[in-house]
Amino acid sequence: MAYNVTSAIEICENPDAVSHYDMRFVKPLDVEMLQEIFTKYKYIITIEDGVKSGGFGSAVLELAAKLTCQVPIKVLGIDDQFVEHGTLHELQHLTGLDVASVCKCINESLQLVSNG
Repeated sequence: MAYNVTSAIEICENPDAVSHYDMRFVKPLDVEMLQEIFTKYKYIITIEDGVKSGGFGSAVLELAAKLTCQVPIKVLGIDDQFVEHGTLHELQHLTGLDVASVCKCINESLQLVSNG
């Protein structure tokens, strides 16, 4: 996923307005780094190539709620449903985790922040 995210940032509308953190693991969460992210940014997107339910994004949302973080957080990942067989590229496209889909999400988020 790191490659897709990096590639998406490079082609998004304003790459200088985007930061990418590779958190590496879900448990234990790097609470200190996430607290810094919660205070530094106006919009957060978590991206994972696993199921969203019970995954990294869910853990970030849970921590944000515990800390009463008011920053909007969007979770990208695989919905809790059966995914057909296919090539990695096909599956990423189907689940919205390909470079173009991630770029679209980033651009939409940047627009929300600039209009907000």
